[in-house]
Amino acid sequence: MLLTFPAFLSVAKAEHAGFMNKVTGTWKGRGYLRLKAKAPREPVSCRFDGSLENNNTSFKVRLICLGIDLKMETRGRLKYDTGKHRLAGRLHTVGIGEAKVTGHHNRDSLILTMRGKNPDTGKPATTTLSIIMSGNNNLRSTMTASDPVTSNRFQAFTAKFKR
Repeated sequence: MLLTFPAFLSVAKAEHAGFMNKVTGTWKGRGYLRLKAKAPREPVSCRFDGSLENNNTSFKVRLICLGIDLKMETRGRLKYDTGKHRLAGRLHTVGIGEAKVTGHHNRDSLILTMRGKNPDTGKPATTTLSIIMSGNNNLRSTMTASDPVTSNRFQAFTAKFKR
């Protein structure tokens, strides 16, 4: 069956909304966080809140993770661009700053690339965040970042969530 371009865009938008509906809501979990490649991993408890807005075209997110010595809070909005079949937006992480976000998803995963500036060095910084669904009630997330001093890539965050 041949889809016309407007029909194809409608299908793409529906697939996007379907994935985002899966991750909408409140998720709680545990994991590890570290800010530098050689820093020890600190256990954290996390909460992720996501909600669809604007007729399912944008997704509002908030992630907060607390450890004994570390706190990470990120919030913002992502919008689905049906023409480019990707997500784009801005996320703000308290104490770090704002990042431009682009990404894509398939059936059960979302990959986001965040580009901003390192607050300590002022150099460009890139982070990759993956969110993977398993069933309807399990979510796994990992983040790979660049060390602010060495620029070496390292796993900055990993967590498992449940509804």
